[in-house]
Amino acid sequence: MSTEHLRTPGSSPTAPAGGFGRPRLGTSIFPAASALPRTVSWRYAVVVGLGAAILIVVSFGPMRDDIGNMALIVWPFAAVVGALQCLLIGELASRFPYRAGGVAQFGYRAAPNGSPTLGAVSSWGYWFAWTPGIATHLILVSTYLHERVLHGVNILLLAAFIGACLYAVNSLGLRITMTLNIGLAVFSIVPLTLIMIGPLFRPAAFEFDRVWPIRVPAEAAGDPLQLALIFFKWLFIAAWAAYGAEMASTVVSEIRDATKRIPRSLGISSLICIVTFTGVPISLIGTAGMAGGSSEGTAAFDPAARAIFGPAGPTIIGLMLSCAILLGAQVFIIGSSRTIYQMSLDGHLPGVFAKTNRRGAPVGSMFFDILIIVGLLSVFGTDVVDIVAAAGVGYIVVFILLPLAYLLLRRRPDGSPGAFRLPRQAAGLAAALFLLNLLVLLVGGSLWGVKVMGIGLAITFAIVPISRLTRRARRRAERSDVPEMPEAT
Repeated sequence: MSTEHLRTPGSSPTAPAGGFGRPRLGTSIFPAASALPRTVSWRYAVVVGLGAAILIVVSFGPMRDDIGNMALIVWPFAAVVGALQCLLIGELASRFPYRAGGVAQFGYRAAPNGSPTLGAVSSWGYWFAWTPGIATHLILVSTYLHERVLHGVNILLLAAFIGACLYAVNSLGLRITMTLNIGLAVFSIVPLTLIMIGPLFRPAAFEFDRVWPIRVPAEAAGDPLQLALIFFKWLFIAAWAAYGAEMASTVVSEIRDATKRIPRSLGISSLICIVTFTGVPISLIGTAGMAGGSSEGTAAFDPAARAIFGPAGPTIIGLMLSCAILLGAQVFIIGSSRTIYQMSLDGHLPGVFAKTNRRGAPVGSMFFDILIIVGLLSVFGTDVVDIVAAAGVGYIVVFILLPLAYLLLRRRPDGSPGAFRLPRQAAGLAAALFLLNLLVLLVGGSLWGVKVMGIGLAITFAIVPISRLTRRARRRAERSDVPEMPEAT
């Protein structure tokens, strides 16, 4: 029987030792529990989940350019799948609210007796999924500011400066970070809402025949197999954004009364994502059509903003979207830091990566973040879609392992008393989600090419030897710390 429920939210497991460190308090279900302070309300988790809604900015333009209004099927479908997955996450996070980093931490239980290797792959894949988002978001904001405001400033230097500021804010602790994020969230909601409801006030700008009927890409006309391949190819990209309501769970170990509140946070985040990933594409395509100018970042929104709000529309919406993109980058930093923190506690990384500062903020992830950001930018340059595709490999792996972990954990009675539990029909849902995500990875991912899939798989599974070496070093350190028994006289 798990002892997790016996630990109060304010209690703190033993700190890791020096050197490689040791995992904090473990349970019969998971190897370690978070000791991050519980300082925030469940509403803050919704703000984190809101960061997913803005991710449509990253790949909407390229998808629209490639498959036209078929994107109106892909985006909502991905958001609904993400919401269904949040049902499973809601139960697991409610039962085991002492795991920092959210959904990825349950991958450890994708094997009957728990698997350190699967746990490492799940967590590392999740971290890898979001870390490139930090780079892409900083580049999008810096490019916009360079083109509209700061003409003489180098884009990469500006991105580095903004990134340093965001990491500095993150080091101040979750409460202060989320106070800033609430302000950014307001600017996130406003432009997306204006885009969605704008056609109601300017109906002449909206042409329904651009939205319906759905037009099949020319290369798939009369070929159901080719149509399915195109659908899975772009579902693989859309999943990276539209599954994102789950990000609300990354701060579950820092929420007060998380057992009762985290399902609510995930539910609201899911609803926001479904509305956003349905309404925004309809409005953008209905007002600007399929040939909407540049497909890069906020520029993909310019034609619709101009049609709805006039000449000043692109500037107003662009500035607001830039604030929203900053929220997305900050959310990625929050998720990244918590994931690396929990990986260190679980024994997959040296103890230094579980370091927290005096404000209780995990600050050990920055080294790996910078390494991956620089590496991906050096390989793919500013090709945002390929970066997302490579990162999506690790992300989909997480959601292949999640249903397996759910099916095994739902049979066990362990967990916090009063936790949210789904009906038994959820087992069928979990099985269906497993099969769907397996297809998304194998079919959709492979269509992005050997280079993208190869890099994605290589980085995702690079943690396996790192984890094994770290766990071996910890076992040796623990054996050497055991005092010798005095000889009998």
